[in-house]
Amino acid sequence: MRHLSVLLLILFLSGSYAFESIAQTKTKAQLEKEKQETQKKIAEYEKILQQTTQQKRNTIGQLTIVAKQLEARANLIKNINNEVSSLNREIDETQMLVDALQSDLRKLKAEYAQMVYHSSKSNRDIGVITFLFSAQTFRELYMRLKYMQQYSDARKKQVKQIERVSQDLALQVQKLEENRNQKQALLGEERQQNEKLQSLKRDQEAIVSNLNKKEKELRQEVEDRKVALNRLNKQITDIINEEIRKAEAEARRKAEAAKKGGEKSNITTKPGSMPMAPEAVALSNSFAGNKGKFPWPVGAGFISKKFGITPHPTLKGIEESNDGVDIQTNPDAEVKSVYSGEVIAVRTIPGVGAFVMIKHGEYFTVYSKLKKVYVKPGQAIEANALVGVVYTDKNGVSELQFQVWKGKDKLNPELWLLRR
Repeated sequence: MRHLSVLLLILFLSGSYAFESIAQTKTKAQLEKEKQETQKKIAEYEKILQQTTQQKRNTIGQLTIVAKQLEARANLIKNINNEVSSLNREIDETQMLVDALQSDLRKLKAEYAQMVYHSSKSNRDIGVITFLFSAQTFRELYMRLKYMQQYSDARKKQVKQIERVSQDLALQVQKLEENRNQKQALLGEERQQNEKLQSLKRDQEAIVSNLNKKEKELRQEVEDRKVALNRLNKQITDIINEEIRKAEAEARRKAEAAKKGGEKSNITTKPGSMPMAPEAVALSNSFAGNKGKFPWPVGAGFISKKFGITPHPTLKGIEESNDGVDIQTNPDAEVKSVYSGEVIAVRTIPGVGAFVMIKHGEYFTVYSKLKKVYVKPGQAIEANALVGVVYTDKNGVSELQFQVWKGKDKLNPELWLLRR
């Protein structure tokens, strides 16, 4: 029974550790994936920052990308700390298992030594043959043979247990050493990232200091942007109103034709919604059903100005309104449609550049701040189809303005795009 209990203990410890190891491996894999994604963002931001700083002057765009860099670096340090914590737990668990295995190995070796000792002593006192044939009955002879066989098997099992525990112990000691080395490497990486973080903070402070000296210029930029976006908003509203007017006129025409023919019109009309044919209804429903899943209109970049009213990054008491989101990206970045639909407008506005408007049933997407456009009104377009190329301003900032509307209602585009 004692040998069986020892074996069960070894199996329990090994199995328990295996389970914990799988769980920890999964956690480490998740942490590693998050770390790689953060490092990819940092590389992307560094590229955009490098291109922005080529103008040799501090700008709001440069301040924005430095702020994103700081956020990404902080997330990376947090991720490294989580990895270190995970390794600390694994090291503690591995050390406990090593201690348990060493204790088991000592006990197994002691028990085996006792077995060998008793066997040797028995052989000196009485020979095996004498022991067997001194039996009084055949049944007693059989039982003695069976006992000797079981005793021999027990010794063999004890040897195998010792070998197995020794192997497990060697593996866990090796794993413990690997984890400790990995932890030291992570701590070194954390120190490096902290140094880069402090350097970025100094850069941010310098940029803010320089921008504060240009308050008049910045206020003029805010006013110019406001005027340009108001012009864009008016044109978008006019285009949507015209689309609604045409849809209502078409709905009345079809209703009259259906009435004359004694049939029912297939145009769907709902209070507060634009009248739509069945195919437009299907497209609208499909568009709405993909909320949060749309690809970004540019391959690389980040949201530099959020939807709605936000405070200016340096001018105190100044707030800016945004009908969509601004996405800072690389120069000459290609702009693509986020969903299939129909191009209904291609126009140019001073301060905004070219813009493209695409209709998706009762939804509309707007892509502005373009320097090149590759589509024309009336053109059917698929998701991920090339729309144009982003414009780079005098400060070296390449930024796309992206909007989503449902009828006359402005929606937050960030909620419709895949999360990055």
